[in-house]
This record gives sequence, C-alpha cells and structure tokens, in this order.
Amino acid sequence: MTIAKPETFPQGQALAREGPTPETLSNREVYPALRSGPEGLTQSEAAARIDQYGPNVLAEVGGKPLIVKLLANFTHLMALLLWAREWPC
Repeated sequence: MTIAKPETFPQGQALAREGPTPETLSNREVYPALRSGPEGLTQSEAAARIDQYGPNVLAEVGGKPLIVKLLANFTHLMALLLWAREWPC
C-alpha cells in the first residue's frame, strides 16, 4: 500500500492525495507508507525532509486586538439600544 508523495502547496490550499490517508491505515501500514518507523526518523532523514517540505510551523494569523473585541461588545445594536434607553433617566 502506498501513499502519493506529498507536495508543497501555497498557504490555504489543501493537500491533494491519491489513495488512502494515514488516518485510514492500520498501525502496521502507517510506518511504511510514511517511510518511517516506531523509532522515528534519523537526523539525516529529518533534515532531508525539512529541506524538501520546509519546517513544521504554523503561520501566525493576525486578528483584532483584545481591546477592540471588548469595545465591540458595547457598540453592537442591542447594546446601543440599551444605552439609549437608559440615557434619559
């Protein structure tokens, strides 16, 4: 049983594979399919895979600062209606 050779895709695109994926294989089939073993990769194989596929890091995703998220809770429609209702009192 073989798994298609992984390829590097631009960020955000899914990896297209032919055949079974590692999570569908039995324990005996996973190691040969991934060209590994219970002891893991050798240093030279790990370095070769880093050169081929790049480092295993997650890209940082920018988001709204926490203070902006907090202030947004006070400026949505229902909050503004409640603020307006209490203002004349």
